[in-house]
Amino acid sequence: MLMPRNKQRLIAVGLGEILWDMLPGGKQLGGAPFNFARHCDQLGLEGFPVSQIGTDELGDETLALLEAWGVTTGYVSRIPHYKTGVVRIRLDDQGKPTYDIRDNAAWDHMLFDTHLEELAPSVNLASFGTLAQRSESTRHAIYSFLDRMRSDSLRLFDINIRQQYYSTESIERSLLRANILK
Repeated sequence: MLMPRNKQRLIAVGLGEILWDMLPGGKQLGGAPFNFARHCDQLGLEGFPVSQIGTDELGDETLALLEAWGVTTGYVSRIPHYKTGVVRIRLDDQGKPTYDIRDNAAWDHMLFDTHLEELAPSVNLASFGTLAQRSESTRHAIYSFLDRMRSDSLRLFDINIRQQYYSTESIERSLLRANILK
């Protein structure tokens, strides 16, 4: 089990997608849960992204970049047979973005395993959103993680609605688990 580096620091996790934003000017690593974990780490908390990436070239690039940034990769697992997440972003004449989010990405297949079950009770703050809940597997992993956190922990629901990748049920179930809504 990966243990926190410093028991005095609060632990924050981003549950869900790590993906590559394919922008007109080039690609950039992103995903709201990943960005949350990274920014928490930069602000002095111990930030862990919790996600899955493929065993592909973009997965290799993801790990290399995370390690270069000093981001803990112990809860970013690799999964064969699925590709690392990609979102193609196009801008119209007014600069308004259109998102083409790859279906069936690695993060769509997250599992709640003993590794995550052991982490959950030590987490002080978790962020999760709607996009990663588009798949039943990842939705179950997120809910299982949140349900095993301590009752005094903060659960931030980032209701980031994208195209058809949400449902009324997933929003309602997320609101029941959250104590902060963004």
